[in-house]
Order: sequence, then C-alpha cells, then structure tokens
Amino acid sequence: MKYYIDAMGGDYAPLEIIKGTVDAVNEYGISVTLIGQESVLRQHLSQYDYDQNKIEILHANSTITMEDDPILAIRNETESSMVIGLQAVKNNPGSVLISAGSTGALLTGGTLILGRIKGIKRPALATTLPKKDGITLMLDSGANADCKPDYLEQFARIGSIYMESIHNIKDPKVGLINIGVEPQKGNVLMKEAFLKLSESPINFIGNVEARDLLVSNADVLVTDGFTGNVVLKLMEGMLKFLMSGIKSALLGPQRESSVAY
Repeated sequence: MKYYIDAMGGDYAPLEIIKGTVDAVNEYGISVTLIGQESVLRQHLSQYDYDQNKIEILHANSTITMEDDPILAIRNETESSMVIGLQAVKNNPGSVLISAGSTGALLTGGTLILGRIKGIKRPALATTLPKKDGITLMLDSGANADCKPDYLEQFARIGSIYMESIHNIKDPKVGLINIGVEPQKGNVLMKEAFLKLSESPINFIGNVEARDLLVSNADVLVTDGFTGNVVLKLMEGMLKFLMSGIKSALLGPQRESSVAY
C-alpha cells in the first residue's frame, strides 16, 4: 500500500506531521510520500535519523486552512497539499491519504475528486471509541447533520465491513445510538432506522443509550452526524475536565494551571 501524507495539514504542521512520519518509518519500516513545500519539509527532515529511501516528497505550493470554505478551497486550491494528495490517491488505486487538515475540505475533496463507492448515498466520518476489551467504531461523527434512515443503514454496513476487514472482527455487532433501548424509543428518524437495521443483513443488536457507549458490546455504533459530533465533543470535554480535576488534586490548583493536558 502506498501512503500519502498531507504534511501541511493540521494545527501543528509540518513539524508534528514530520515527527510522526519519521517515527512510523523507523518503527514499521514503511515507505511514505510527504506532500508540501519541498524546501520546508527537507529542512525539518534534516534534523532526524531515518532511511532516506523510505520518505519521498511531493511538492505542493499552498495549504488549505481551517478557515477556508471547503468547497471553494477544493475547487480553487488545486496546488494545495490536500488536493494534490487526493489526486495522487485517485491516480494510484489502493493508496491512502492521511491528513490532519480541514475535515470539511477533506470530506468534500474525497467526494468530489475520489467519488463515493457505487450505491453509497452519503460518506460518513468514523471515529474509534475506547471500550474495555478493544474499540468501537462510531459513525457518522459529523459529515451529515441531517440523515435519512437509508443513510444510517448504509453506515452500519460500511462500518461492519471496516471492522471485519481491518480489525478482524467476525460478524461485528451493530448498535443504534438512541435515548432508550426499547425499539419504539426515539424520534422519527431513529424509529425508522431501527426497522431498517432490523431488516438489514448485519448483526444488529438494537438501541444503545449514551451512558452505555463505552461499555456496550457493540463493535459499530450508528447515528446521524449531528448526534455523533455532539457525543464526540462531549467526550473530549469530559476528558479535559477529568484530567484537570485529577491534576488539581495531585499537584494543587496553582501548579495544575501551568500543566498542559
């Protein structure tokens, strides 16, 4: 598999992207292609020890920022690291693009440049959540704020395929995030989605309440992008809150405020 990495995408690019790339090359022996301003990338790479045959550079003149309009950026910034990376993946089937840049632009670019899998009506953002005995894949995490029951059923299918193919989980269990475990619970979307999932050729185990997301036996959790994004950011906020409280208890409030988390 060929790996393309958007070296200019992300809040701490390109320094942190390069550090991670070098670590991956040294630890796993993979070969990658970094995409970005060649002179800048070579300057940073010169500070590290690695097999130089393992990292290639694909020059890009510009970068899509978090503030750019995703659609306009993909259409107009054709020399940006993200667009060049997407075009490279299109020209090299079986390759992948890794980017920490604008999620909206990456999603838009993936749809406009690479296209959707035949029969898939909407792309979804997938997020892995921790649980006691491994991980759970939640989708959608924010690509589609408004969904139809058909979309959620397709999310369940592609999530199941991912978990079976990538994580070797046979017949993954699929749960629907809802406000109750009973089939009749939820709004119109969730009630109709429950029926769709029940009739789908997947291992559907029913509704999963928010309090059980990290302890359920589901391998795949399905929801609309609005709910999924709220769940994801609530978890991020709770983690920061808990870490702050733990550090305050251990170090005291004055020292805790100076410690990053």
